[in-house]
Amino acid sequence: MIATTIKARHLDDIEAGVKTHDYRACNAFWKKRIEGKVHRAIIFICGRRIKGFKVKSITVVDVPPHHRDLIEGDKCYAIELGGGL
Repeated sequence: MIATTIKARHLDDIEAGVKTHDYRACNAFWKKRIEGKVHRAIIFICGRRIKGFKVKSITVVDVPPHHRDLIEGDKCYAIELGGGL
């Protein structure tokens, strides 16, 4: 399981079904938490609000254009989200 913080507007979009992927940088911090492990769920923490979702897949992709200002580097982890827990 992965646990991470998230901004309220992004969590709102995930809950509404608008956002189907969460993107995380391919850096040492995330590599240690993602690679070589099987993740079935992700927990998003937003203040006192905590929501869990199933993880369908995690792949390494090129950073999407709309995330280039948020993620350093050319590659990132794309976490495909399933239904809520």
